[in-house]
Amino acid sequence: MQQKFEWHLKSDDGPPPAVYYPGSFSNEEVDKIIMLGDILPKEEAQTGTGSPSKGHEIRKTTLSFIPITENSEWLFRKLTDIINLANEEYFKFNINKIQTLQYSIYNTGDFYDVHIDTQINNFNDTRKISFSLQLTDEEEYTGGDLVLITGVNSGLSRKKGTLILFISMIGHQVTRVTSGTRRALVGWVTGPSFK
Repeated sequence: MQQKFEWHLKSDDGPPPAVYYPGSFSNEEVDKIIMLGDILPKEEAQTGTGSPSKGHEIRKTTLSFIPITENSEWLFRKLTDIINLANEEYFKFNINKIQTLQYSIYNTGDFYDVHIDTQINNFNDTRKISFSLQLTDEEEYTGGDLVLITGVNSGLSRKKGTLILFISMIGHQVTRVTSGTRRALVGWVTGPSFK
């Protein structure tokens, strides 16, 4: 079955900064992901320095990490299929793995200020593609928009089950949630350093 990406931002040089795939996960699959995330221990989000953000100036959210287990293997397999397809069609990066998945809960007042996801641990572990899977119905919260800093209107779909993939070097943010709760599954795809 060939999947079709419905939208991407135009880029004159190289890959588009982002693609999204609405309906990539069914309501039942989203519910399974929420169950996986909700049973895991939660922690206060940290910034790239490895410490809780001071006074919540940069980031305020709660999260847990979903490792590969018998219960989550289906999720990693499905993400791998979609990511490989998007990479072949759009990004064309040398990639080799998905890092542990982050289950994020943004309650009223939570946010994540503008940041980039690049992380270089060694020559074989450079973040190249970031992704966010919308786990909450858009009517269940206000604010909490994922916004890419690309110089064009980049408010992205809030439709439950939508997978958004973008280049990890692009600045982005989650605006402050003004009511309700936003849940998202976030991850990063790595590969050898860019040449």
